Amino acid sequence: MHEVFEEVQEAVAMPGLHITDAVGRYAQQQNYHNLGLLGTRFTMERDFLKKRLLLKHNVRLIVPGEEQRSYIHRIIF
Repeated sequence: MHEVFEEVQEAVAMPGLHITDAVGRYAQQQNYHNLGLLGTRFTMERDFLKKRLLLKHNVRLIVPGEEQRSYIHRIIF
């Protein structure tokens, strides 16, 4: 859902909350510039969260290596 957030937001009158904006604001308040990201393979490998956090909040997301991503993805599913 968050990958198409902008398109959905433009199509509806109700405001939405993008999870990275909440995380980004909190990270800035705490003076965090780098955060770890754990999630499904899709979430960790696509750039929709990483890009928004970096561009809007100057926060960099760090993801595990390939083997660890596979292991985390398998645990989630």
